[in-house]
Amino acid sequence: MENFIGTSGYYYQGWIGEFYPEGMNSKDFFEYYERFFNTVELNSTFYHMPRKNTMKSLKRKLKEDFLVSVKLNRTITHVKRLKDVKDLLQMFFESVLELEKNLGVVLVQLPPSLKRNDELLYSFIEILPKNVKFAIEFRHKTWLDDNVFQILRNNNIAFVVTHGDNYPLCKIDTANFAYIRLHGPKELYASSYSSEELKEWANHIRSLNKKGLSAFVYFNNDFYCYAVKNALTLKKLLS
Repeated sequence: MENFIGTSGYYYQGWIGEFYPEGMNSKDFFEYYERFFNTVELNSTFYHMPRKNTMKSLKRKLKEDFLVSVKLNRTITHVKRLKDVKDLLQMFFESVLELEKNLGVVLVQLPPSLKRNDELLYSFIEILPKNVKFAIEFRHKTWLDDNVFQILRNNNIAFVVTHGDNYPLCKIDTANFAYIRLHGPKELYASSYSSEELKEWANHIRSLNKKGLSAFVYFNNDFYCYAVKNALTLKKLLS
């Protein structure tokens, strides 16, 4: 069972000397990153609507078995709050689908202020493309409900298991794959997981694999290059 372990983003100048070699040109970051990992979570698509040419250019750089997960644009999730977004979704996927078989999962991160609304969720899921993997990160506790989990299961959409100081940890699987985001055990984005904590996550991933689920795992604790170090350790624990 293959797992996909990487980091949330790769374009960090602060990783020079810690991960990227001293003096490396930033245009070479991705090629170097790809030597160590089989996936990355792109956050840039959240802030800027992706362009076709950008996705085509990225596709040309990718190894055949490298998967890129992309974060759904914030205009859809945080501005429109999933309402009346059919045209925006079409625009987003016209670009993102250029990744073809290298597209991993589309991450749908909901705003913390968006409370549970089953009808809204149904309506949104209904207009999503059917040939794409989706994972939803709920950030308001009202969504943590068995009925919501069942809606996800019925549509093979992964519930994002999120770990960080400000998030309730809920290890639920709702799809034929799992999606895990690790933001840091103490200080968000700026704390490192201990060996024991990473062993616990490795055991959890093994339990998912035994159920036939592959796991997409992304470390988002990018300060001090913790994300890379933790991801490499987790990879080693699972090898």
